Amino acid sequence: RSDEQESTGGEDASLPAIDDWNTRYQAILASYNNLDVNSPTQARITVNQQILQLSRDFVFCAKAYGKIIISELYLPDAQKTIMPTHDMEGVAGGAKYIVENILFKFAMDKEGIYGGNDAVAAKVAGHELKSLILFHNCRIYRLSAASLLPISKATLCLGSDNANKAQRSRSLFDEELNELLRPAAKKLNLAQHLAGFRQGALLPIFTPFDLEGHRGSDGRFYLLDTSRTMPPTPPSTQRPMSYLWELFRPELVKSFSVPLCSDAFSSFMRLDPDNAEHRRNARKAFETLCTLVIPRFVKSDLLPALRHAQKSHEPLTDYRLTQAMHRCGINARYLGLVLAEVPSSFKVARLLIILEALARVCKNNIRRRLRNTMRHLKAPLEQPYRAVVIGMLNLVFGCSAAAGRYDAILKRQLKATYQIELLSSELKKPLRELMTGDASVDGRWMVFSRLTEMMGFRFSRRALQRFRSPTGPSVETQRLLQTEMFERAEPLDDTDLEEIGERVKHLGFVAAAQGAHYYFKGLQAMVSDIQSCQFFFGMAVQKLEEALDSNPNSPELVQSCALASERHLKMSRNLDRGGSFHDTHYDLKDPKVKRVKRYFERAIVLDGGDPFTLHQFARFLDKAQQFDDAENHFLLALEVDPSYSECYRDYSQFLFMKAECEKDPKVRRQLQDANLDLGELAGQLSAFQSR
Repeated sequence: RSDEQESTGGEDASLPAIDDWNTRYQAILASYNNLDVNSPTQARITVNQQILQLSRDFVFCAKAYGKIIISELYLPDAQKTIMPTHDMEGVAGGAKYIVENILFKFAMDKEGIYGGNDAVAAKVAGHELKSLILFHNCRIYRLSAASLLPISKATLCLGSDNANKAQRSRSLFDEELNELLRPAAKKLNLAQHLAGFRQGALLPIFTPFDLEGHRGSDGRFYLLDTSRTMPPTPPSTQRPMSYLWELFRPELVKSFSVPLCSDAFSSFMRLDPDNAEHRRNARKAFETLCTLVIPRFVKSDLLPALRHAQKSHEPLTDYRLTQAMHRCGINARYLGLVLAEVPSSFKVARLLIILEALARVCKNNIRRRLRNTMRHLKAPLEQPYRAVVIGMLNLVFGCSAAAGRYDAILKRQLKATYQIELLSSELKKPLRELMTGDASVDGRWMVFSRLTEMMGFRFSRRALQRFRSPTGPSVETQRLLQTEMFERAEPLDDTDLEEIGERVKHLGFVAAAQGAHYYFKGLQAMVSDIQSCQFFFGMAVQKLEEALDSNPNSPELVQSCALASERHLKMSRNLDRGGSFHDTHYDLKDPKVKRVKRYFERAIVLDGGDPFTLHQFARFLDKAQQFDDAENHFLLALEVDPSYSECYRDYSQFLFMKAECEKDPKVRRQLQDANLDLGELAGQLSAFQSR
């Protein structure tokens, strides 16, 4: 026993080891599941804080070892700091490493399953939904990191452990686990089907055949290799294996008229008597996507949103195009089909779609060049990769003969990758001119910021200012300097790139828990520290929107975004007015206020008119002086839940002020300004308690 152990009374045997990630995760998950509407706020803060701490520990550890694994990829095994493991079967996951109870898997296609395409291997890895997992895009390769689980070959109880080799695979079926998956499959709208290689040994499963179900040594069930859970879109004759990675989005699958099959178009279900029907259903779903969903999205969502933004003078780059597409079940790879539905006269909408596709094509090109550079150098260096990044960006944003040749390549790639059909007028212009062709779209900044976001690049403040649209008193001078800068062959140099960096993605619930944690911290700080309060609410919005990117139709997340955004807005206004809590009036002409309103409206549509959401939206509308709408939503909330006491309290207060206002319009503002409304804090705290 060390002196430290003696002084602290020894180690706490009840606590799991720091690197026993799964045990820590399961303990926190049990506490999280035990929360209910009566749980005290501090208990909720504690649980969300534990999720945040676990996530930080895991990400820190995974990033530290992940960088070493990636940097030593092409070294001989004998020279590697961390040796790959050869004790695990399966080739689709790429090379595997185990360190500090974390399983690392390279997203590489060494076996040619995806035609030797590492980008496709990374896409497949992105479909994974494992226990405690993150994806580490470190410069070049995607590396997945997951906690080691209490499983082995002996614990497999559902699916196949080597489905790519029929003669060596074991097909197992656990009735209990399969029945537990039935309600999940119903919620996801997945079809039950027969899968396997031999008659008499077909499994009646809801999940893909190559998914592994394990009954762990701790008695819990675990699911592995979940990348093909969503059903595939019909493969083309040119790419017959695309059913492995080109999948429908869950939003479309859940909304389709019949259940869809995860194994459609695979050889795993060739002996299923309903094989042809499952394929027909998948083709019908794809036809629905192309002929109904995409045109409806353009007509009812994209174009009205952009017209509204133009009319209200809102920044068009604030429109989250891919998130809006995902909400409707449209994959980003169908940007060209979305563009085809946009009238040629609506140039702004066309430009936003083209620029999003351009940023994605540039991202793929930079990653491909970095991978090739690493294969050639076979050494953990820094400067060559920085030179690649700066050089590729200068080809996109600079003005040179090489940039002109690269422009032609990019246009061909836009068509080949995203089916982007440029108009003749667009083909004649260099893409760098298209970026700056419309004053209402900060196109150069949009492409640059999307690239840095997707790649994890960190640039100097000087470089960022160079790309943003000029503001302030000397706008014209700044604009001239900016124009001159981008007429150069190399508008960027090595000093502009601070770090190539990495991008970490983890389960959406982690970001949601982080958002909830910051939200509660903001509520606690309201009584004493408005600046901290504003910071916490701002962080809550950021994390909740991050979670929304992967689950855009979650009623709870959208509702939480509405609440956190409204609180952040209110705290910002209070700080602007010297820290007063009194003034809570909103102007619906303000883009930030409109954003909060849209979140509330989305939440009401998604949760089917939850009384809490209706109540909070009524309060918001009252502050926005939309009194008739506010009263309607108070009444709707009470109609859904006639025993909702907090809503009765606020509605009665609303009616009192309405009556006083009818006597004298100035009274309402005086009453609102004098009302600190401590009940508001309790109402906001119950947002997460009710969940």
